[in-house]
Amino acid sequence: MNEYLNLNLLEYFPLSRKAHILDFGCGDGAVTDWVRLKYPFVTAFDPVPNGRCETGDPKAFLTRNRNRFDAILAKQVIYYFPRLEIDEYFRCLHDALKPDGQLVIEIFNGTALSAAWIFDKDHGMQTVFNEISLRNALERAGFSIVALRCERYPKRGWKRQVWLTARAAWFAALRVVYVLERGMDEQNPKLFGKNLIAVARRD
Repeated sequence: MNEYLNLNLLEYFPLSRKAHILDFGCGDGAVTDWVRLKYPFVTAFDPVPNGRCETGDPKAFLTRNRNRFDAILAKQVIYYFPRLEIDEYFRCLHDALKPDGQLVIEIFNGTALSAAWIFDKDHGMQTVFNEISLRNALERAGFSIVALRCERYPKRGWKRQVWLTARAAWFAALRVVYVLERGMDEQNPKLFGKNLIAVARRD
C-alpha cells in the first residue's frame, strides 16, 4: 500500500515537515500511520468512533478548525457526503485549510465500468463522482484545481507491464464507445481508471 500512496498522493503534500495535515475520514488509521511517518503534526478524524481518531459531526469538526490545516487528505470518503449537502461539505473543507493549503482526494471513478458494482455493494454511499462532477463541485466551493487524474501504478515486472498495456487498450476502446454514442462531445470522459486523484488549492 505504501508504494501506491507514495506514487499517487505524497507529491501533493507540503514540503515542510512542520505542516499540519488532516486525514479526513481516516477509517482504521492505516493511512494516518503512513502520513505520520513523514509529518509529525497529523490530525485524524472519522465520524464513526474507532478509538484511533477524533470523531463527531464532520461539518462541525471542520467549522471548529477553520484555517488550521496545510493539507487535507480525503481518501475514499467523499462519496459518503449526502447529495444535497455536497457543496456545504466542500466549503467546510475549503475553509478548514490555510490559504494556499491543498485538499487531496482519492475516490473511485464513476466513469469506470465497475463503478455501479462498487456503489451497489456499499449502501452508505450517497454520491458517485466522475471527473466532471468532481471538478465542478470543487470549483463551486472556491477551490482552484491543481491536478485531476487517475491513479498510477509501478511499472515493474512483465506481468504488470502486460496488465497496464491491456488496460490502456481497454480505455482507448471506451473512448471510441463514447464517441459512437455521444459524438465528439467536450464532456465525454477522458479518465477511465479505477480511482480519481484530485488536488485542489485554497487560494
